[in-house]
Amino acid sequence: SPTRAPTCLSKWVRCVGNNNARDGRFVVDVVDDCKRMQIEHQPLFVAAPMVRYSKLPFRSLVRLYGADLVYTPMINANNFITSEECRSSEFTTNKSDSPTIVQFASNEPVEFAAATELVYR
Repeated sequence: SPTRAPTCLSKWVRCVGNNNARDGRFVVDVVDDCKRMQIEHQPLFVAAPMVRYSKLPFRSLVRLYGADLVYTPMINANNFITSEECRSSEFTTNKSDSPTIVQFASNEPVEFAAATELVYR
């Protein structure tokens, strides 16, 4: 059965376009799209995040099969901040990779915010 439109998503998470030119859509916009789809009785297909498998090639594949919304794997915020290798390995995207929800794991709000800022660049 189709996934229901989410009723609440965090404003801290941003849907992204590609590494060089973000499409600027916030989760709030995605929620509005979900509500519209629900009113029009259209299903929203969400590809649930999978550890180590939700990288760009997998997200691109599930979009070919109809996923409307996808997630990155859970990324350790501290590693993402401190390691260029981690950033290029754990988070890649392109123009067709939108909307995408980027997930970070951290128990430090400042660390979480710093990792989020790197995604915007």
